[in-house]
Amino acid sequence: MPKHSKILPVDSDGQPLQQKYDPSDFIVAPSDSKGISYRLYVRVAPDLERAVMEVLSSNRFPFRTEQDILRRCIREGVRALEQMEPVGSVSKRVDVISKILNEEAHHTEFLHTFQRLEEVVQRYLANQAPGEASRVVAMTKHQIEMMPEGHWRDRYLEELVKRFPNYLNKAGVSLKQPHPTLVPPLQGGEV
Repeated sequence: MPKHSKILPVDSDGQPLQQKYDPSDFIVAPSDSKGISYRLYVRVAPDLERAVMEVLSSNRFPFRTEQDILRRCIREGVRALEQMEPVGSVSKRVDVISKILNEEAHHTEFLHTFQRLEEVVQRYLANQAPGEASRVVAMTKHQIEMMPEGHWRDRYLEELVKRFPNYLNKAGVSLKQPHPTLVPPLQGGEV
C-alpha cells in the first residue's frame, strides 16, 4: 500500500475538516492478493494531468498518490464500459481484493500509529515533560474524533483510552503542537 498518512485537509482558519469519504471506497489495490501487478503507460493532455494533480492536492479525497487516483479512474471507467456492453467482468473480484487489502492496510496503520504515539509519550516522559505527553495524547484524541464515525474511529478511541488513560481529560492541556513531526498525522477513516 502507499506511504503513511497524508495531512488532513484544513479550512481557511487552518482547522482540520471532517473527512467525508471512506478510503476503502476510493482506494483500489495496486496488486492482487498474490502481490502481482502490471504497469500501464498512458499519455494524457496537460489539462488532464493538471486536473488529477488538483484533485490530489485538494486533500478532499482519501488519495495519497497520483496512482491512487488513476487506479480509481480505471476501475470506474471499466465499470461504466461493462454497463454499456456485455464484456467479461472482473470488477467484483477487483473490489473484493481491494477491500481485503485495504483492511490489512488499515490494521497495519492502526498498529503503527499507536507504536509511534507510545514512542513520543515515552520520549516526553524520559525528558521529564509529562505535560507535553498529555498534550500529544489530547491532540491525537482530537484528531481521532475528526475521523468518520464507524469501526475504525471507535477502535482508535478504545485503544487510546486503554493505552493512555492517565493522559486523557487533563484540564488545561493545550492542543497547540510546537513540533508537528513528533506524531504521525491521522487521516480520517484510515488506519
